[in-house]
Amino acid sequence: MGAFALLGSSVLGTGASHLHSVGAPRKPDEPAFTFVSMRGDSGLGGWLDGYLLLGGVEGSSNSADTEFTIYGTAGGIDYRLTENLLLGVSAAWSRTNLSASSRNTWGHHYTYQGALYGAFSTDHFYLGVIGRYGRSRFSTERYLGFGSVYERPEANFSGREYSGYAELGIAAFELAGVQLQPMASFLYTHLYQAGFTESREVDADVDSLRLTVEGQRMDSMIGAAGLRLYRSFEMMDDYWIIPELRVGYGYEFGDTDRVVNAYFADFPDLQTGAFTVEGAEAGRHMGAIGAGWTVVLNPISSFYFNYDANLASDLFAQSFTVGCLVRW
Repeated sequence: MGAFALLGSSVLGTGASHLHSVGAPRKPDEPAFTFVSMRGDSGLGGWLDGYLLLGGVEGSSNSADTEFTIYGTAGGIDYRLTENLLLGVSAAWSRTNLSASSRNTWGHHYTYQGALYGAFSTDHFYLGVIGRYGRSRFSTERYLGFGSVYERPEANFSGREYSGYAELGIAAFELAGVQLQPMASFLYTHLYQAGFTESREVDADVDSLRLTVEGQRMDSMIGAAGLRLYRSFEMMDDYWIIPELRVGYGYEFGDTDRVVNAYFADFPDLQTGAFTVEGAEAGRHMGAIGAGWTVVLNPISSFYFNYDANLASDLFAQSFTVGCLVRW
């Protein structure tokens, strides 16, 4: 049962872990994933990347340890209205696989997202904002076997989410040849997961243990602060290599409980006594470390690779992103 409560939190991770990818290299000697403007540039730009997220959530007395894998792709097109202002639109697709093998429970879902984003920058600071909406389609499967009972309840249901993200950074300053860039961000995500009744996988004259699960809502509000360090190496005219390190701290101000209300669908006399199961409570404190490698081939195109690790009291996740950007 606890695995049902984890489906929502994995969707939150899909969006939050990938929001930073809408950034683009704004001048030749800066990383590909900043909002900082390429001075004097104007016109259309486009970016495309793919990502993979691997991790696990530690269970509690009421829920099992859960492993998850998320992979997908995202792309966007933007237009620089002025030297300092950029607006864009993006879309993303992902698949999430979940496994709580000790409870014989599995799940997966597909998520489709659309977003609008913008960036404003000066010589002293930058501000980036994103508004995002997504819809998901979930599938779950459980194996139950004890005594003479053996069945495999399944369920299919939908979900939706929307979020807003803002990031503020101070123009990088140099220390011993390394650029340091302090930054702060805030991410709000609202998730709705529809209720469902599991399908019946036993004969009609045999009692089933399938469940009816009520819908869930969740609000996440994460404030974060961090530091980005990078150094630019010009290999030849218009060809740059830019390694980067990142470190940050985040705090969850929103919901941390993962609660499921359910009852046995084939026992009408018990439907008035729905039971509640609490999944693993999400930690409020989280840390993040990351590294990146950007290759700027010429003034209009670049490639980038990112690795990030997120750590909390009950969570460890690693993400890998590779992508390219072109500006006309």
